[in-house]
Amino acid sequence: MSSAYPGASLATGPAAPGSITINQMYVHYRIPAGPKGVPLVLVHGSNHTGMTYETTPDGREGWATWFVRQGYPVYVVDHSGRGRSGFNPTPINAVRDGGADPKSVPTLFIGTLERAWSNFRFGPEYPKPFSNLQFPLEALDQYLMQYFVTRNFEHGWFLTSSPILTANWRAPGENQWLVPFGGGFGKMTRFFSQPMVWQMHAYYNAVHPRDLPYPKWQVRLQVALLFRHKSDVFPTCVGSA
Repeated sequence: MSSAYPGASLATGPAAPGSITINQMYVHYRIPAGPKGVPLVLVHGSNHTGMTYETTPDGREGWATWFVRQGYPVYVVDHSGRGRSGFNPTPINAVRDGGADPKSVPTLFIGTLERAWSNFRFGPEYPKPFSNLQFPLEALDQYLMQYFVTRNFEHGWFLTSSPILTANWRAPGENQWLVPFGGGFGKMTRFFSQPMVWQMHAYYNAVHPRDLPYPKWQVRLQVALLFRHKSDVFPTCVGSA
């Protein structure tokens, strides 16, 4: 698994003297051991980025990892000028600094909710959904993110922190976010002959809904049974996109 920025070039701007990288395209690629299918290039649309293939709005596995598990090499891209690819701010800065005509500023596309509703086939018009819609509309105005940090030790022990941050954009301002901080420990071991990982976490809800009854702490116990499959082996990728 790796990433690359093909197509990059240098540009200068009206800020401090120097060069910046422009025109690059971010590519996140995964190549399984013994690939059995043609490589797949997953390209986002509209105002999105390649992250739309990493997971679903309600937290399930996305197509990027699912296809890798089936044995396909997968390349997820962000269009040049979007998302993780970055963009060239020089034309905008030139107008702000008085060195260019304001009409030279490129138009920035705005994807409205009403337009997205029909473009992504949620329904015939906002806010009417199709009767057979499979997209989880309840997650449309929600946000979920989980980061993790792990420090491994001998004999399978480890320290870890993997809080789950959530938000609901339609809730009142003081009720939108849940942001916990904390961590825990765990161990990779065996239950008889079955490989497994157990871990215990404790998190303090530093930011939480104010107008709702909500606990200040949360405790999480996780147990995972490990089953090996040849397509789950992800060796280090070599080369570039």
